[in-house]
Amino acid sequence: MEEACIGAVIANNNREVGVALFSLSHPMLILKQVADDRMFSEVLQSIEGVKTILFPDSHTHHRLYDMLSQKKFNVVLYRRQKFSEDRGMDLLTKLSVLQLDPREAERRHLARSAASALIGYLETTENCSFAKNSLQISFGDCIEGRLVMDQVTIRNLELISNRRSTLGKRIKNGCVFDIINLTLTKPGYRLLRSQLISPLSDLDAIHRRQNLVENLLARDDRLKTLQEFLPRFHDVDQLTSHYAVIPKKSSLRTLKREADNAIRLREVLQVGGELFASDATKFSTDVQTSLGELLQFINTKIHEEAVFRKGAEEQRVESIHCIKSGLDDVLDLARESHSNCIETMKEYADSLDIENIQLGFSTPRGYFLKVPLTAVNDSSIFLQCVKLKRYAACTTAELVSLNIRQEDALREALIRTEYHLAQLRDQVRKALPSLIALTEAVAELDLLQSLARFSETLAKPTVIAASDVSRLQVIGGRHIILEKALAENDSEEFVPNDIDLKSLSLVVGPNCAGKTTYLKQCALIVILAQLGARVPADSATIPIYTHISTRIGNEDNLEGNASTFSLEMTEISNLLRSLKPGKHQLVLVDELCRGTSTEEGMSLAFAIAEVLGRSPNVDTLFATHFHQLQHAFPGVLSFTITSDTVGKTLLFQHRIKQGAQADDLPYGIELARSCGFPKALIECAFETRDYLLNQIQSKKASLQRFRILSESVTTLNLDQVRRCLMEISGQ
Repeated sequence: MEEACIGAVIANNNREVGVALFSLSHPMLILKQVADDRMFSEVLQSIEGVKTILFPDSHTHHRLYDMLSQKKFNVVLYRRQKFSEDRGMDLLTKLSVLQLDPREAERRHLARSAASALIGYLETTENCSFAKNSLQISFGDCIEGRLVMDQVTIRNLELISNRRSTLGKRIKNGCVFDIINLTLTKPGYRLLRSQLISPLSDLDAIHRRQNLVENLLARDDRLKTLQEFLPRFHDVDQLTSHYAVIPKKSSLRTLKREADNAIRLREVLQVGGELFASDATKFSTDVQTSLGELLQFINTKIHEEAVFRKGAEEQRVESIHCIKSGLDDVLDLARESHSNCIETMKEYADSLDIENIQLGFSTPRGYFLKVPLTAVNDSSIFLQCVKLKRYAACTTAELVSLNIRQEDALREALIRTEYHLAQLRDQVRKALPSLIALTEAVAELDLLQSLARFSETLAKPTVIAASDVSRLQVIGGRHIILEKALAENDSEEFVPNDIDLKSLSLVVGPNCAGKTTYLKQCALIVILAQLGARVPADSATIPIYTHISTRIGNEDNLEGNASTFSLEMTEISNLLRSLKPGKHQLVLVDELCRGTSTEEGMSLAFAIAEVLGRSPNVDTLFATHFHQLQHAFPGVLSFTITSDTVGKTLLFQHRIKQGAQADDLPYGIELARSCGFPKALIECAFETRDYLLNQIQSKKASLQRFRILSESVTTLNLDQVRRCLMEISGQ
C-alpha cells in the first residue's frame, strides 16, 4: 500500500495467510488471502511500507513471525481472541458501502479474522468507530484482468523509485512514476500509482482507455476543461474517510476539523456540479441527484461566503462562522463575543503606542504581541518573552485575560457549531456511495488527463491478444528514464533500438554496452502500453502479458548473511517457480551466474535458459556474458549490442544487431584501459590473455589430433602409436 497504513496478518500451518490493510486517509479496507511459499514472499510484498503490523500473540512460534521480525516490521502482538472470523464477517457486512458478495468473504476466512482484529485495534487506538456502510472493501488477491509484477520487478524497473543516487543528481524525476505523473488531485495520484504497478491485462479495458486518451488528445478543449476543474478538488478520499469515522469524544480540535471539512465538502460539490454541467464526462442520474441534494442541504447550513483557509487563525475564525446566521441565537451571541474579544485585543495592541508592534497568533499560545527587540527591554509589562530573529513574542496580563475570554467564546461557538454539523454528517453518510463514485470518477479523469499530457509526443502502440504466433515487436524503442536524463543533462541523444521477441532471445555484448537498458526498456514499453498510454517508440505491437518477472542487478545482503550469488539463485528460483501454465509472461534475465566459477556459471545459465526457452507462453530476454550460449541454442535469436575501438579508445555504439558476438574481442581489457588503468597493467593483461588463448587453442589442437589418432589406431603399429602420443603431449 502506497501510504503509511496499518495492517493485520494471521497464518495457519498450511502457509495460508490472511492480510487486512487500512489507511485512515483513504477509506478502503483491503483484504487478501494467499497460499504462499516458505519464504512468504507474496505476503511480505503486499505489506511493504506498512507502518504497523498486528500479529496474534499465540502465534509467535510461526515462521511468518520470524520473517516479519527479520524484515524489521513494527510488529504489535495482539490478542488472538480479537482475530475472529464470525465478527469479521459481521463487520464487513455492516461497514461495506456497497453490497458485499458473501461468497467472496466466506472463502477468505483468515482475511476476515485479520479484518476483525484490525478494526478493533483502530477503534481502540484512534478513539473512534466506523459508521455503517462507510468503507470500501477491496479483495487484493483478485488479479483477474491485471498485469502482475512482484516487488523485486517493481524495484528493478524503477517504477516507483530509482535505485541509483547518481541518477537522482542527473535528473529530477528519477523513476517512471515521477515522469508520467502529471496528475492534479490526490485521488488521481493514488490511482496512477496503483495502476502503474498493476496495469491492465484485459484487451477491451486497454482499448477503452487508449481511446479515451486519444479522444482527450484530439479534443484540446476537453483537456483544458479538466485542467481547469481538477486542481479545485480537495482530497475527496480524505473527506470520505473523515465522514466514515465517528470520533468517540469531541474536542476543540475535532470540532474545528469538522467545520473545515464541511466547507471543503461544499467546495468539492460545487466544482462537481460544474463538472456535471460540462461535456468533459458523464455521471449517472442517481449520483447527480444524490450529490445535488447534499449540496442543497449544505447550503441551508453553511454560510455562502465560508471558504476553506490554510492559516491557523483563519481556520479558527472560519470554523465558528461557517454556519449561517439566524439559525441559532446562542451561536450568534458566542460568535459576536469572540469577535469583540479579538477586536479589543487589536485595540489594546495599538494603545501600547510602540512602533511596529503587531498582534500575532499561534496554536500553542493563542494571541500574543510581536514586539521589536529594542522595545522589550524598555518596558516591564511584557511577560513570557521569547526572543526571535526579528522580534520578541510576548504577552501581558491584560492580553492573557482577553485570550481566556476569547477561548471561552470560541469553545461555546464550536459546541453549537458541532450540533449543526452533526446533522450535516448524517446527511453526508447517506450520500457516501455517491461521494465515493465522484471520487472514483475524479481519479479516473485525472489519470486520463495525466496519460494524455504525457503521451503528446509519443506513439500509440497496437495492443493485441496473446497467441501462439504473436510477437513483441517494437521499432525505435527508447528507455523513458534514461532518455529524459540525457535530455536534461544536455548529453548525447539516446540511441533507439528495435525489439523482436518470441520465446527466448539472447542478448550479448561488453560491459556498458547497454544490455540492461535494453531489457528494461522492453518491459517499460509493455507496461506503458498496458497502462493505456502511448509509448517511447516509433511504433510497437504488444501482445498482452499477464506477468512480468525480472532477475536484474548484483546485490548482497550482509544482514541476512547472503552473498550476491546466493541472492541471485534465490531470485531466479522464485522466478522459475512463478511460471504459470496458460499465462503469457515476460521474463528478463540479466548477467546470470557471474558470482561463481566459469564452468558452473555457464552450466547453470545454460540450464536456466533452456527451461525458460521450453516453457510455453513465456517470452524471455536473456542477457549474458557467456557468449558460448549463442552456439548452444542454434534455433534461438541472438542479438549483439555493438561496440568498436578507435585507436586506443573504446566506443559504445549502443546499437543492437542480430547475430552472434565474436569470441576473441578483448572488450573487458579495452574498457579497463578507457577507465585509466596503468599501461603496464594493461600490457600484462593482454600478455596473460594471449597466453590463455594459446593454451586453449593448443588443447583444442591436441584433442583434434587425438581424435584422428583414435580413428586410425587400427592401421598403425605400436611404435607409430607411441610416437603420435608423444607428439600430442608435446614431448
